[in-house]
Amino acid sequence: GLLWFFEGEVTDGAGQVAGRRLFALYQTRDGAVREVSPAILWDLKPAESSTLQRALAVQPEDLSLGILGLAAARLETYLDEIRARRRRDAAIKRKYGLRSLERLIAESEAKLLDLEIRRSKGEAIPEPTILNERRRKEELVEKKRNLERAIEAETNLLLSSPKVVGVCAVFPTPVSDELVEDEEIERVGMEVALAYERQAGRQPEDVSADKVGYDIRSTSPEGQEVRYVEVKARAGAGGITLTPNEWFTAQRLGEEYWLYVVVNAATHPTLYLIQNPAACLRPTEEVQVVRYVLPQEQWQDAAGEVT
Repeated sequence: GLLWFFEGEVTDGAGQVAGRRLFALYQTRDGAVREVSPAILWDLKPAESSTLQRALAVQPEDLSLGILGLAAARLETYLDEIRARRRRDAAIKRKYGLRSLERLIAESEAKLLDLEIRRSKGEAIPEPTILNERRRKEELVEKKRNLERAIEAETNLLLSSPKVVGVCAVFPTPVSDELVEDEEIERVGMEVALAYERQAGRQPEDVSADKVGYDIRSTSPEGQEVRYVEVKARAGAGGITLTPNEWFTAQRLGEEYWLYVVVNAATHPTLYLIQNPAACLRPTEEVQVVRYVLPQEQWQDAAGEVT
């Protein structure tokens, strides 16, 4: 299919960039479109010359159709995210910033009134004292106006049109060895991993469709612990593979990244847990198909078994 990359930008009323993000949409040959993580590019291998000839024959659809409409809809969601964050920030500034200035202005007004009353009673109040306090009050009022204008500008957001920054033609690479993925086996592996997380008292979320380098985001009820879990399942036993995106994510997340390996998924599933696999495993890189291979004896030595 086609992998579209587009950029979305949100500016505020002051002309400042409130947010900029790269998004990706994958369009299959039958026209179906879904959002994917831009990091999926790590899992793709540059094509050989013969494949490039096939890619040249791919004609991207008219940008005025489908793709840009879906991109614009995704950007609207992004705009809502930024608007919600800006509104929270504005509420904080109103609660503390504006109220603080209002209190200082009220104190200054009270001080000026006191000075005028004392002078009307014959007390010798130096004119510079009154002028300084009036100047201070004017400065506070101006600060309040400026803060109000800034809050208004920060919450007045404008979304740009989606900007296409690139498109890739994607073709499958034939894989004919024992490491071919099986959807049913993967489903069993996910069910085993999700059930284990729930039994451990955590709240797992299946994010495998997002292609973010892990399959499950699992948090403790208090939110103090977060596990980013990549699930690998085998019908029997043997080696497993990680994509570059998964391996790079494991390196980046360190102790929070977990590799859950389910063996004998077709008969009697057994779960193995590996924390921080990037620190304790040394995979073999297979450049031809862009993946990292972990022999069974290596990953099993590093894992803790859950029967």
